[in-house]
Amino acid sequence: EATIMLATQADKATAAFAKQTGTGTTHRASIANLSREYRELGVTTEDASKAIGSLFVNMPGYTSMAADQQRELERSVVTLEKLGVATEDSTALMNDLMKSQKLSTEQAIQQTQELALMAESLQMRASDFVKGFTEARKVLAPYGRESVKIFKNIAAAAQAAGVETSSLLQMAGKFDTFNDSAETAGKLNAILGSQLSATELLTMSEDKRIETVIRSMQAQGKNFKEMDKFTQMAIAQTLGISDLNEAQKILGMDVAGFQNYQAK
Repeated sequence: EATIMLATQADKATAAFAKQTGTGTTHRASIANLSREYRELGVTTEDASKAIGSLFVNMPGYTSMAADQQRELERSVVTLEKLGVATEDSTALMNDLMKSQKLSTEQAIQQTQELALMAESLQMRASDFVKGFTEARKVLAPYGRESVKIFKNIAAAAQAAGVETSSLLQMAGKFDTFNDSAETAGKLNAILGSQLSATELLTMSEDKRIETVIRSMQAQGKNFKEMDKFTQMAIAQTLGISDLNEAQKILGMDVAGFQNYQAK
């Protein structure tokens, strides 16, 4: 009975794969082998079909890779899915790392796995962490392999503040051009009495910009939450933050807590 059930599941999974990719039964053996290899982790034929289907759709050139590379990618994607990382997210990220950063298959797999496991130390869901990094790559791509380190610091700051990484990236983006950096730094200096350098902020990486702005504000001995409404609005608007509640979380962040998350 178990054998018949397994064969039926394999047939259904193969049919679903054929419908998703339009490739017929060409990957039937791969689907069956992958589910059998990781059955003790609860991997079903449906899971295996979904993983290989995502590789087929999101990773152009997957089918022309060497057989051992295909197997490693399939194993990585299906096990990451059990950690909560959607197959679409892991395959898209690995494809991006291989195409834009020119990482090898093994390096792309390792970096994706490391990102998923970093989430645990930051008390974040692996799926959110990997997806957040994929989104952040749109901004951090010029840093190449350093982008992982920068994103880790931004994620640590986001956890310390209790906000999304996208909110911090938006704030850091206010210093992307010389004109924007000069205007933003000038307004902050006028409001806070600080001495932020527009040129230095322009040349800093995003994580350093975030830390510098927060440290500069707290160095003045001023608590953002204790400022009057209009001063809070002026600072938040200058930094591109529309939600005052979110601004209080970011600008009132505990720097020691931020450093603790970085260490983790």
